[in-house]
Amino acid sequence: MVWADGNKWKFENGQTVTAPSSFVVNDGEAMRNMIENGMDIGIKSVWHAYESLKSGLLVEVLPNFPLVTESSIWALYPSNRIVAPKVRSMIDVLLERFWPVPPRER
Repeated sequence: MVWADGNKWKFENGQTVTAPSSFVVNDGEAMRNMIENGMDIGIKSVWHAYESLKSGLLVEVLPNFPLVTESSIWALYPSNRIVAPKVRSMIDVLLERFWPVPPRER
């Protein structure tokens, strides 16, 4: 299964694979649901598939071949105001969980 804007999978070891696909999707939630239901394999970010990986519903198939990642999680808030405690707490949770590297529970 590939994302609508491309089917090139780039690995940190320099290899690039053109992934054949049964489906092309442009919705991350739909893609995860289709993968969870055994319709194909695909690339999902750890933060989006974390619970499914943790429960065993999804399984990482190439753990020794990390992908080149080109995405980020951003926390945007007005810099000219005092940050509300609940916003600061959320930022702290995101930093704890995803910085500097996404969690890998095996």
